[in-house]
Amino acid sequence: MDIRILGCHGSDTLLQHATGPHTCNTCSFLLNETLLLDAGTVASKLSLREQGQIRHIILSHLHFDHIKGLPMLADNLSEQMDAPIVVAGLPEVLQGLRRHIFNTDVYPDFFRIPTPERPTFTSSYLKPGTTYSFSGVDITPILVNHTVPTTGFIVQDRSAAFVYSGDTYSTESGTPDKPKLHHCRLSFGEHDLLGILQSSLQAG
Repeated sequence: MDIRILGCHGSDTLLQHATGPHTCNTCSFLLNETLLLDAGTVASKLSLREQGQIRHIILSHLHFDHIKGLPMLADNLSEQMDAPIVVAGLPEVLQGLRRHIFNTDVYPDFFRIPTPERPTFTSSYLKPGTTYSFSGVDITPILVNHTVPTTGFIVQDRSAAFVYSGDTYSTESGTPDKPKLHHCRLSFGEHDLLGILQSSLQAG
């Protein structure tokens, strides 16, 4: 599984280190070039060609740092696509996305344009505990404890697996034990150690 970290932070900020400035970006992970796990950072990290390869976007919850990249992505691709990008998440997440962001007041409704027959985005509701296949990757949403409806995800393909908690505190249901996941490499959330994640993926 190829994972590209576009952002792993709760905000966009420029930090000063002894080695020079370091830019932190909001949460987004590109899997196998076509699947986006959360969408806090997209267009500022990907070329237009790379953006055009995205076929599925999986959202953990509605907080802005996890959806911030969607409007710019839609604006960049709306006239260039042959088929809509599937945006998947809990019903509360997708309904809130249309109610609060793509509502024609804040941003155009890219779930209906360029035309209702060929929109930029199309919705796919996720049911916690059910496994879905997107771009050759199996995604199982797991409800987690946050201030808004939120899921973490078990992410698997034939070569590797990991658990992404999204934003969460302690969760009653917990996450599945790693031994039950074939090829499980790591589990992480929004603010977990980026260096550990990068090292684990490079080693695999």
